[in-house]
Amino acid sequence: MKTLLFLIGTFLLLITSLQARLGETEAQIEARYGKPIDILPPDLDGTVIRKRYDKNFMQITVSYLSGKSAEEEIKHENAASTPLTKNEIESLLAANTLGNKWVQVKGGERIGDYTWQLENGTATATCTAFVFIDITSKELEKAYEDKKSKDEAVKANSTQGF
Repeated sequence: MKTLLFLIGTFLLLITSLQARLGETEAQIEARYGKPIDILPPDLDGTVIRKRYDKNFMQITVSYLSGKSAEEEIKHENAASTPLTKNEIESLLAANTLGNKWVQVKGGERIGDYTWQLENGTATATCTAFVFIDITSKELEKAYEDKKSKDEAVKANSTQGF
């Protein structure tokens, strides 16, 4: 019984230390995970900075918009052979409520594929085949939508004047 309680306590401690939160600054994320192991190519014409961290056998990729975490993708280092557990997913969602409640809006079509949205609409979380969970702020989703619309408008006007 003591061993079981020890294992449960250790599991909760590991998950708690992995709970990055949307809106945290790079300094806050680095205090939680340490220095990034990789800096990925920027996105959205350089306005989104992406960094990868490793902590407790998990890999965390954080996208920063205006210096704050706007998206976090979390998976096991060996995600192909170690899916996320239901408890890990629930713990990661709980860390990113931003004072709201997650509501499941999709799930069950394929095993392990789920989507949640915060009641106030400020973030979306997607779990794919229990391999990773991606938590994205509405602000970043809007930035991508705006970029797509702008690119489509440029493309639509690219033949004018011929």
